[in-house]
Amino acid sequence: MTSRSTRLGLPLPENFEMDLYLVECKIREIGKMEQVPDTKLDAECARFERSGLHTRAITGPDPGLSVIYYSRDHRLLEQATKLERVQRLKRQAGRRTVAARKLGTLLGYPPCCVESFVSAPRQNDVDILGAFGASLSRPMPPLMNFFPRGVAPVGWVPCSPTCAQSIKYAERALESMKQDYSLSQEDFENALAGVVLWFSSPLFLQFRGVSNNSETGFAYEEVLSSAQIAPSSGHPKDRSGGEKLARLAAEFSAGDRLELTPEGVVVYAGQDPVFNWDAPQLQNRFMVFLP
Repeated sequence: MTSRSTRLGLPLPENFEMDLYLVECKIREIGKMEQVPDTKLDAECARFERSGLHTRAITGPDPGLSVIYYSRDHRLLEQATKLERVQRLKRQAGRRTVAARKLGTLLGYPPCCVESFVSAPRQNDVDILGAFGASLSRPMPPLMNFFPRGVAPVGWVPCSPTCAQSIKYAERALESMKQDYSLSQEDFENALAGVVLWFSSPLFLQFRGVSNNSETGFAYEEVLSSAQIAPSSGHPKDRSGGEKLARLAAEFSAGDRLELTPEGVVVYAGQDPVFNWDAPQLQNRFMVFLP
């Protein structure tokens, strides 16, 4: 199998996608690809079908974008299609919650994480991530890093930073990848290790080579934007956000140490401040994934 070194340093096939891999190796029975531009819809469905999978595409919810479900089982695809449509109903919160719970279960997410998601007052990324309870003073295992979706075995927001079921799921995926790609656990954990500064689920910065971590800051060797780790969905908001993140990553890359202040963030190169960002709300947007 042809492989290359990805941006996170893992020897994986070109265009590797964790969700697809987990369906192919039968850890999951069904997968989901969101925000597929209509111009790429036929090509994406054909790609899944070349892997021996069946597909169902559902238009929306945003104009010009679709969702693709893929599986070996037609019955599961029919269930997912119906649940996806119910989940989008307006002014029917009860039915949406039931559908979201069933859909999360169908996708193989741990029951505790499914319940955490459907119990959230508003089921959007910012609210769910904001309530997650992570901080610079609360490191999580690297296998829990759910942000780089293309290579992260945990493809959902866990119910807590210590969710045992999510760790168990990630370990099962890693065992399979060890056999298929000769990956070591150390290499895989190193790829996911670091500090994430999140803005939404698909948009984030990942600081790598992190050391001297404390409640108020850390040193780092490299900063990557989410667009450098995985391609954008093509959604106009993601494209615009990716451009802003690229500029922000360049500002952080000018330094090697970050300190949180009541006003926001100060970046240092050695002892010299090189970037100030007035953004007090960033205090709760850092998540640490370290061994």
